[in-house]
Amino acid sequence: MTQFVMIDPKQVELSAYNGLPHLATPIITSATDAVNTLQAVNDAMDKHYKVMARKRTKSGTDAGFPWLVIVIDELADLMLVSKKAVEQSIIRIAQLGRAAGIHLIVATQKPVVSVITGLIQGNIPAKLALQTASTSDSVRILGHKGAEQLLGRGDAWLKLPDRVQEVRLQCAYTSDNDVNAVVDYWRYKAKRRG
Repeated sequence: MTQFVMIDPKQVELSAYNGLPHLATPIITSATDAVNTLQAVNDAMDKHYKVMARKRTKSGTDAGFPWLVIVIDELADLMLVSKKAVEQSIIRIAQLGRAAGIHLIVATQKPVVSVITGLIQGNIPAKLALQTASTSDSVRILGHKGAEQLLGRGDAWLKLPDRVQEVRLQCAYTSDNDVNAVVDYWRYKAKRRG
């Protein structure tokens, strides 16, 4: 089963997912807890690699580990509190996590150099840009202008590492009611399995 670690410094964006049986931890809202959790994920990743070596496999899932997806809702808030520790953890997870079955989804409304540093930008291979406020924001995310001209309401550019050309796409709108219904369903299923 896939597990999630959700980091939500604003305390409201991911709160609907509390109680989801797929959560490895309760939703993390404190910057200090987020820094500690990212370090704990790095430590777990090291253990995954030791087990993978012992079992002679190159895949964390083949070694019996569930996929782990780290969701960070607002990177800018974490970078304000502990830039060096957050940057180091994210870079290391981005560099080494894939084989161990650990993946990152990192979001920010402030795609500036102090938030998306060169090292973070260079180590996160897939990028999704929604409409940006400026050309410089687009350049920071995609490496060129264009996202500032998107239409809003989910209009986006997706840049993948194995494709030369970005893909323009329309993100689906998911209402709070939709999220709550899905979370309630999984809570109910987990309780029945109980």
